[in-house]
Formats: sequence, C-alpha cells, structure tokens
Amino acid sequence: MNQLQIGLLNFASINQVQDYLTDVQELIDYATVVDRLGFSRFWLAEHLSFKRTHTWTSPDMLLPLLAAATSRIKIGIAGTLISGHCPLDIATNYKMLANLFPGRIDLGLANGGTSNSCVAVSTSPDSGPDPFTRHTRALVHYLRSEEFSDGSGLVIPPNSGELPDLWLLGSSYRNTGFALELGANFSRSAFHLNNDPAPDTQRLHEFIGAFQAKYAVRPQVTLAMAICCHENKQRAIEIAAECLNQGNVVLDSNSLIIGTAQEIADRIHAAHERYAVSEFILLQLYRQQYDRLRGIERLASSFNLVDENAANRVN
Repeated sequence: MNQLQIGLLNFASINQVQDYLTDVQELIDYATVVDRLGFSRFWLAEHLSFKRTHTWTSPDMLLPLLAAATSRIKIGIAGTLISGHCPLDIATNYKMLANLFPGRIDLGLANGGTSNSCVAVSTSPDSGPDPFTRHTRALVHYLRSEEFSDGSGLVIPPNSGELPDLWLLGSSYRNTGFALELGANFSRSAFHLNNDPAPDTQRLHEFIGAFQAKYAVRPQVTLAMAICCHENKQRAIEIAAECLNQGNVVLDSNSLIIGTAQEIADRIHAAHERYAVSEFILLQLYRQQYDRLRGIERLASSFNLVDENAANRVN
C-alpha cells in the first residue's frame, strides 16, 4: 500500500462573527499554511442552498486565488453540483484554470441537490437518464474533445492544453462503474448522512483493477472524514458540538473522529488498513481561525508531514 497522504476539505462556513471578505482572507491564509505543512490537497465544497451563513456558494472564483497563494498543494472543488450548471461553462473555466496551474487542479463532480432557483442548463450531446449523468458526460466530452462534435472546428482553449484531474464523489462505492466509464478518480465521503460505513474493499479493488485494465494507470482513491482535534479532548467535543448545533455542517454525528491529534492519527491509520485507501481528505470542524490553524499544525506533526523544525513550532 502507498504511503499515507492527508488532504483537507473546507465548507463554506468559516467564521460567522465577522464579515465575508475577512473570511475569504482567512481562507487564503489557511491554505498557505496547509501548503507549507505538507498536506496533499485543499478542496472547497460547493453549496447552492444560498444560506446567509455561507461565505460562498460556488468556490470557482476562490480557486485561482488559492492556487496563486500556494506553490505545491493540489487545489480543487469537491464537488461541483453539475446538475445545476452548464457543462460547457465548467469545462471552459476549469480547463483554463488547469493550464494556469498545471498539475495542481482537481475537478470533483457531485450528485447533490440544488435549490429551486438554480436552473439546470444542458448542452449535452446525448440524452442521459438524469441531469447528473447527462451533464457529467457532456462535461467530460467538452474537456477531452479537441473539436466539438458538430464539425465546426471550434475548440475549448487553450487547444491541446492541460486538463484538471477529474474526480467522482460518492458516499459509497456504488458509483464506481460510472467513474470507470468516465476515466475519473473516486473520492468517498464517510461523514454524510445515511452513509454506508462498510469498507466494501472488494468493490473498490474491482474498480481499481478494471480501471488499470482499461486505462493502463491506477486511479486515485480518497476517503473523506470529519474530525475535530484539540490537546484537550473534552474541548474538542465541545467545539464539534458547537459546529453541529449551529448547522454549519450537515453530517452524521456518529461518523465524527474527535480527540487529540494523536488519537485522530491512530484512527486514520486504522481506517487506512480497513478501507485500503492511501489518501484521506479531512474536514475540520472549527469556527475560529486560531483553532483551525492549531489543528492542522497538530495533525501535520502527528502524521509526520513536516520536518522537525516545523513540528517544534506546534509546541
């Protein structure tokens, strides 16, 4: 099994006691520390529910800011609610972003709900069974086809350029067949409501084997988990409860990993063996920037992501 890697996921609610632009600046500062400490990815979620407590709905305008402020970490969306978007727009924007920051942009696709105010516009070349399938197939077609199928000779610039890494998101491995069709990596959430906690490693290994046979490359697979760490476990429990009670995150409270950084690292290492997944995406449950930064410093030290000098700054 490959060496364990740790990425981070950030939802739209950051710190509700201040103004939105300050929240955005704190997000950028957070990403730069995440980059320095040796984490693998930094993903932002999309929310089309338009709540007052959200700093953003779509993070598309934030991604180039985060990519420009960092140097090595992969930046992406987890995921775009493609049913509520025009596939051509997503393909155009993310292809340009992938060429501005080559090898660093992730495009995740999620079959989540959208509000009634969001109009799903399809420019799909086929008639799939539902908006998510139809729009996803259209998006992949536009990304990978250098010329449109109508014979017009039109292309999505830059021609023959870089493409973002494509990810399909789900709360189980039931959709790995669609990921195989698309040639997409797969990220499974272990914290959403009604999540199936079973590892289902047989289906995962079948997907990996079929993907390698079809594309001659191993797919990337991640597992997303919600955590809250603090040097005082009781305080970690209180912080997580504050986030849940305020409605910042909609997830299954039974799936949370709460405790000291070492306790969380031990749980992740156990899940590493149980799920046969080598990369984990962690959603930190904090409302304050100070707690958030301290949390990732503790985690980086516990997972040995940083050198000794950087680790000493945690103490």
